[in-house]
Amino acid sequence: QRSEVRILSPRHSHFILGKKSGVSDILNLAKDYYESIFNNSGWAPFSFHSVHHTRSVVEKAQEWASASNLNEQASEALLLASMFHDLGYLSRYDDHEAESIQMFSDFAEQHSLSIEQQETVRRLIECTRKTHSDFIDPLTKVMHDIDRAGMGMQDFIEQGLNLRKEWEFFKRLETNDAEWFAFQIEYLKKTHFKTEHGLQNYNDQKEKNLQSLTDLLANLAV
Repeated sequence: QRSEVRILSPRHSHFILGKKSGVSDILNLAKDYYESIFNNSGWAPFSFHSVHHTRSVVEKAQEWASASNLNEQASEALLLASMFHDLGYLSRYDDHEAESIQMFSDFAEQHSLSIEQQETVRRLIECTRKTHSDFIDPLTKVMHDIDRAGMGMQDFIEQGLNLRKEWEFFKRLETNDAEWFAFQIEYLKKTHFKTEHGLQNYNDQKEKNLQSLTDLLANLAV
């Protein structure tokens, strides 16, 4: 039997602004917001899309923003999108991006965020869909890479197994080792970093992960 996933309504949440040097008030509020959402929901079944994953993506957003020399407004939009892009999973698994956008919109209504900035954040969340293919402007390319930075990290295979477990729970998608390794290999082959920072700092490890998975799959056949 599935565990109940309880959602804390953003409209009725209260947050305490932390005074963090060099971080805008809206980012402090957004951090408290998504942390509170996770802490007040039954997110235990999310072995991959947990609060720890969101924190990791936020860290990558900070890293890419600095490496890409983004201005303050673009950096803020990127960080906000990274905080909200997976929150929709706590409401529904399929088409979670739409719910993430709605949750961000609810948050933005409560705070003095410009219409232009709101549209930018919604566009960045939207471009994290697996089916999205239009990465023309530099900011969506950065969002693409921070959302997929895991493929260029040493724990990619381990985190992949966490995703496999999560899919078994929510999507009732069961795979054997050979099927899963083949799926991961296909993902790495067809997904490419789109920024210079991603290519220079993460692509080598991505290729190592690809080789490791290829070896694991080959060993299963022995």
